[in-house]
Amino acid sequence: MGQDLAHLCCRSLVGGLDVLVVVEDNAAPADARNKLVLAAQSKGAQHLLMVDSDMGFPDDALIQLHNRGKDIVGATARRRRPPFQILGKWDEKEVGLASGLHRAEVLGTGLILIDMNVFEQIEPPWFHTEFYWNRRDRNNPKGYVSEDTYFVSKAKLGGIDTYVDLKLSEQIVHIGDQDIGWSLQ
Repeated sequence: MGQDLAHLCCRSLVGGLDVLVVVEDNAAPADARNKLVLAAQSKGAQHLLMVDSDMGFPDDALIQLHNRGKDIVGATARRRRPPFQILGKWDEKEVGLASGLHRAEVLGTGLILIDMNVFEQIEPPWFHTEFYWNRRDRNNPKGYVSEDTYFVSKAKLGGIDTYVDLKLSEQIVHIGDQDIGWSLQ
């Protein structure tokens, strides 16, 4: 690994999965996420689990996501500031409420599991922040597109769907000045 790439923290087995933990900090989010992909590729990883430092989640979150068997699957959370809306966009009718799994149009990468083959199917940069003139509106006057939205959109253009696990999402807490859970309690 290069000196500015992630550094190894530990390696262990989690639910029968071989897990290599890598931490990347001191970089803009898009740069950090791209560096994590490169670090995972250099180690021959099969999956990349991204976890932001402000996410609280159950001990078996990795196993829950892995068991979904999707190329890209994650959980969502509520925004940390009022009005605490749920982040992301998906069609609740598409996959069905019973499974809690839905195809997502927009999903944050605060807790997401990605099959490493995805990064072979789409060109880098995988994560990038953009300002698009045609994305400007009353709620987004600058046309800002986050690195998360950029990645999910780029994957979709490459024929790869992203899924949100709403059952797991109900167990996620966005940590901040006050911890914000799914039920706002």
